[in-house]
Amino acid sequence: MDKKDINKMMAVFKALSSPKRVRILWRLMQRPIWGGALCKEVRQTRTGLHRNLDILKKAGLVRGERQGQRVYYGLAPDAIKNCQEALSCLFSQQTTPKAAGRQGRRGRRR
Repeated sequence: MDKKDINKMMAVFKALSSPKRVRILWRLMQRPIWGGALCKEVRQTRTGLHRNLDILKKAGLVRGERQGQRVYYGLAPDAIKNCQEALSCLFSQQTTPKAAGRQGRRGRRR
């Protein structure tokens, strides 16, 4: 696993680590919505909402589309795929001999 894969995986995990961001994703799964209405529905300030939306965008889970003066937010087309890739990347790695050796030492009595 290279550094790019790790950074992508960590961005997804960071995005999913906050209940507020999970609530935003759940709401956006229903249908796209403009930022002002989303603030009211998820009960966040504009600043807090945009901070969370930036984190979700960096993870590739949300996208925004400007329509006139409003920005409508919705799930990114690859949102589910990005989450699945992050999980499979984490759990598909084999245990390295060094890590396996450490695990064996914990169980030993001294």
